[in-house]
Amino acid sequence: MDLEQTINSLPDKIAESVSIIRLAAKGIAIIRERTLSGKFLTGAGVNQKIRAGVEQYSTKAMPIPYGRYMALMNEKPPESAKVFRNKSGTVMVIFSGGYKRLRELSQKPNEHVYMSWTGRMLRNLNIIRNEKTTATIGFNDAESERIAGYHNLYGAGKGKVLHPFLGFTAEDDQQLLGLAQQEINNLLKSI
Repeated sequence: MDLEQTINSLPDKIAESVSIIRLAAKGIAIIRERTLSGKFLTGAGVNQKIRAGVEQYSTKAMPIPYGRYMALMNEKPPESAKVFRNKSGTVMVIFSGGYKRLRELSQKPNEHVYMSWTGRMLRNLNIIRNEKTTATIGFNDAESERIAGYHNLYGAGKGKVLHPFLGFTAEDDQQLLGLAQQEINNLLKSI
């Protein structure tokens, strides 16, 4: 292929690449919106169904580090509170109200499960590989990937609770298919 042919074929490749990026970005937006609304899948993967209802944070008492308790409550635990050392030697206190109360005292939303403390994990969900006809959605950093693994595959926390969010429902697939059709129509119009 000579230089002129290469230059003439460049816009098509750019257009195709842009279309793939748009589809992947829409997929990321779907996952983020669904997750932040407290809706989760029945399992990880494709063609999943959304679980019924909105997930709620636990109100079950849980251990937290003594220092964190002091920072949250601005006071020592009551005499009746159970204080102990965990296996690694950290002084812990049983915190009543569970994770829901912890989020409330930390001024974090707690109406339903948001899967976000700092927002970093969902912000780091990005296009990690873009090729001619495919794009791979994943995480920019190992820590976000590890946390997502707990929520999608292994279970998070002592109760090993799953909140699968990586994947698409049939409705999501239809939305992405509609966007793909628009992209194809736009490419055909430009020919």
